[in-house]
Amino acid sequence: MISIGLEAAAQSMQARRRICSHIYETRLLPSRHIGREAGSALFIKAENFQLTGSFKIRGAASKMTALGIDREVITASSGNHCIASAQAAASIGQALTVVLP
Repeated sequence: MISIGLEAAAQSMQARRRICSHIYETRLLPSRHIGREAGSALFIKAENFQLTGSFKIRGAASKMTALGIDREVITASSGNHCIASAQAAASIGQALTVVLP
């Protein structure tokens, strides 16, 4: 069980290295209310500050950088995933076809 966790952690670190130049480093914002009564702290990861307005740029950039720019990439979306995929493709120099459902 531990080796599965270590493998997942290693894959996560590899993905982070691949995408770090294509995403913003977003802040953790402390909640002013939630958790204080219980003596704990809650932090909110402000992914809405990404260039595309959502966390989906992370997944799109990770997949595209893992594939390489010589692969044809097609995605179907009309929302945040489409915007993130288009931004990632432009940043990486990847050709992308977007299908709007």
